[in-house]
Amino acid sequence: MTLSEHLNEEGQSSVFIKHLSDPIGTLKRGGDIKNKETYNKRGRSFSKIGKYKQAIEDYNMALAIDSNYAIVYNNKGIVYEQIGKYKDAIDCYNKSIKKDSLDPRFYFNRGVSYLYLDQPISAIDDFDLAIQKNSREPIFYLNRGMAYFILNRLKFACEDWEKASKLGSNEAKVYLKEKCQNNDLNLVEM
Repeated sequence: MTLSEHLNEEGQSSVFIKHLSDPIGTLKRGGDIKNKETYNKRGRSFSKIGKYKQAIEDYNMALAIDSNYAIVYNNKGIVYEQIGKYKDAIDCYNKSIKKDSLDPRFYFNRGVSYLYLDQPISAIDDFDLAIQKNSREPIFYLNRGMAYFILNRLKFACEDWEKASKLGSNEAKVYLKEKCQNNDLNLVEM
């Protein structure tokens, strides 16, 4: 499954919200209070409507049921990232990776947090790991290209944006047009 497919699948939690006027009522409407997935789903729903404190509380409940639930650490990291707590997000992604080192999303998300913390070299390292695990995901190349761009390594940035574009990223096409055309890339390579 590609990250895009996963995000579309995860996006279904917005449908979950539309069917429930109150996501808090999820457990009252048949959700199992001992089911870690119930808390995870409700946490995602809270996150999507901007109720980050409640999302974190539900993720903590899911982790109290199963402390090895890697995706919940990831989801909790996303919430921390959304509220600007990038170091806390990285801590969560580290736990995700410790529990499941095969999922490229965890490395990608940690890389994004490193970009927010102005640590593009660490971000590139994580994007490299994500790409090693899934070389068909355009967003991995797009963001690694951004990290290279921050480091003024335009040739590498443009190569990544070209790859992302070939994999279907429209955003990468914009970067290619705006940043890579009419540049002598041989002068920029480090």
